[in-house]
Amino acid sequence: MDSANFLRRLTLLLGLVSTACAQGTNEENALPTGADESFVSSDAGAGEDESPDAATPPSGSSGGSSGSGGAGPSGAGGSAPGGSGGSATGGSGASDAGSSPPVCTSNAECEDANPCTYDVCLGGDCSNTLMPSGSPCDDASLCNGRETCDGSGLCLPGSTPSVDDGDPCTVDSCDPATGVKHESFVCDDGDACTSDVCVSGVGCKHEPIDVDDGDACTVDSCHPSTGVQHAAQEDYTTCESSCASGFHVTALSHSAGCGSSWGNNQITCEPTCADTYARCGFGCAAGYHVTARRYASACGDCCNNNQTSCERTDGTAFTHCALGCPSGYHPTSYSYGQACGTNCCNNNQTRCEPSTGTEFTSCGLSCPSGYHVKAYGYAQACGTSCCNNNQVTCEKT
Repeated sequence: MDSANFLRRLTLLLGLVSTACAQGTNEENALPTGADESFVSSDAGAGEDESPDAATPPSGSSGGSSGSGGAGPSGAGGSAPGGSGGSATGGSGASDAGSSPPVCTSNAECEDANPCTYDVCLGGDCSNTLMPSGSPCDDASLCNGRETCDGSGLCLPGSTPSVDDGDPCTVDSCDPATGVKHESFVCDDGDACTSDVCVSGVGCKHEPIDVDDGDACTVDSCHPSTGVQHAAQEDYTTCESSCASGFHVTALSHSAGCGSSWGNNQITCEPTCADTYARCGFGCAAGYHVTARRYASACGDCCNNNQTSCERTDGTAFTHCALGCPSGYHPTSYSYGQACGTNCCNNNQTRCEPSTGTEFTSCGLSCPSGYHVKAYGYAQACGTSCCNNNQVTCEKT
């Protein structure tokens, strides 16, 4: 190869290197148009038969681009093909990727909102395994039954408990935490004068309450809002000739307001309620017996007995101004009492005792109901002349 041809090739190579450096890229450098032909042209004038070796270029460095092979020189009298360009394959880059971060660090992070799965964290990964059929999946409420899993991830509803117990006297309800409960129903009708009760199987009943306090000296009443009241009975005056039931006359007087111009025309009435009382007139109210008779100016006419003292008959023995005893009592003696107001000296009072016990003696010849005569005898206290039988021994039948 002559020097002129060598210089021409060297010039071309330097131009290629200069171009590649100017671009600053790793792209494969392409030859300029026509360079191949002038570079690969035959060297016919030299007369030499040169044929450069077509050696395979070494592999490129890691990550490099492929290199182009140079064209072979022209041989004398013939055309020698240029050598193959070397292929430099880029090496594979180093892998920088680390291991994947964990998905979970606790079971709570694996919760899938399905009550029919076991949600656990295993080795950084979540596991949501189906619970077997029949596993509980309750919603914490006892008022909608016990929920269970079906084995396929579904929570099946339970049987709702019955709340109504059929009793009108209970209030039936269900508490999610404690379940069904039956509380007593309050039958208050708001009326203080009724007794409110609930009868099982029937319901509420409102019965009027008993306002009687057992004291004859009070007026017993009831107001729906304030309840039972016991007002003391008070004396009163009237132009009537007698007192109302439960009252007795204590005095006679004159009042212009009662119409007539003279004489007693007004009475004072007092409630018949005390254990003892005195009244104008004769006799006592039911439940009382006479203990004395006398004269009292308040009762009007002078000077005969016109007032009676009365005492409550309370089930104990007593002496009264009369011959005989009220029902439930039997006479044990007869005598004269000046307080009873009759002329001396005939018997005018009787000692009475309750007819109780298995056996007792009584003046007379008969026994009260429930007893029979056990024996007859004579007793001076029974008041008849000697010596006929005037007393019996009574024995409980």
